[in-house]
Amino acid sequence: MASAPNPPTASDLAQSDAIGTGGQASDGLRHSSPPAEWIQLIKDCRDAFDHVVHMRPVQSQLCESEQVILNRFREQHGLKSFTGCTLDEILEADKSRDSAAHSLEKLKVADLRKRVADLKLPDNADDHIRAYIDSDFNLLRMLRARNLDLDKAFRLLEGAIAWRGHARPHEMKCASCVSTIERCLKSPKLLYADECCSDMRFIGYDPAHRPVLYCSFRHTKHRGVQQTIEHTCAALERAVAVMHKGSPGDVIVVNNFNGFSFSDLNPLVGVRAIQVFSDYYPETLKMMIVVDPPRIFWPLFHRILKPLLAKETAAKALFLDSRTADGGRAVLAEHFFDDMADWLVHRIRLDH
Repeated sequence: MASAPNPPTASDLAQSDAIGTGGQASDGLRHSSPPAEWIQLIKDCRDAFDHVVHMRPVQSQLCESEQVILNRFREQHGLKSFTGCTLDEILEADKSRDSAAHSLEKLKVADLRKRVADLKLPDNADDHIRAYIDSDFNLLRMLRARNLDLDKAFRLLEGAIAWRGHARPHEMKCASCVSTIERCLKSPKLLYADECCSDMRFIGYDPAHRPVLYCSFRHTKHRGVQQTIEHTCAALERAVAVMHKGSPGDVIVVNNFNGFSFSDLNPLVGVRAIQVFSDYYPETLKMMIVVDPPRIFWPLFHRILKPLLAKETAAKALFLDSRTADGGRAVLAEHFFDDMADWLVHRIRLDH
């Protein structure tokens, strides 16, 4: 295999065949070795976004240190925020559909935009909710999630807006995390890494600049329905904040199941998680890498969760066995730069 090019710049991303290829980077971007400055900045981002190490609560807003390192990363590589991209820019970066499909999508987005005026906004609608409605990409997500059916897409948008008015995901800050931090500061014997509500966090990008999130059951103390939903939504809000112009606009989640036990078999957690992705963040998940699911997980998955998933959604799950000789690295290297694959192998071993 030929050596891979440098990580794509904003200009490269707008033309790269790695965008929109079903979750896989083109061969030219697999098993790559990015330049040292790229690797170092990714490591800096990974460290800055590690709320467990820095004893910060799970929250949807980026803190100052996170925003600073993200800005530095973008400046050095000529990248711009995904927020504010025009529909033409989004479709231009999407290589998974041809020009005819894009033309139809533009017409459908225009039709749905006309119906947005009929939306009943929540009483507490703020600039964030209005910006969400004004985003053509959010309308495109709704349409794609409902196979371009205008009526179904409008109902999906209505539900998402009503939920945002009630749940306020852009303002989420875990109260349990705050109280846990206070307890850990008062008692040196308590380690936040062992007590934190969730370790779901941004750890870098795949070759197409999709944000990658990592979480583990081992370091997720609070696994109830409400806490799981809050933590997941906060992480997805943050993922949108770190997306770059030219990115496909979706995310990859690596979910380490080491630590999953009988107490985690509550089907409502999985059912609500599916609802979050399908109803409130449609077309946001590109791939879920499920690491080492135990034997007790499979009845729950096959009997309850999988029947709730569309065929296309179920195909987004990749089950990874880290107990192989290489810790699953060969599989991870098919989707990530070498630095990311190595970090994940190491992190998964630590979280066994």
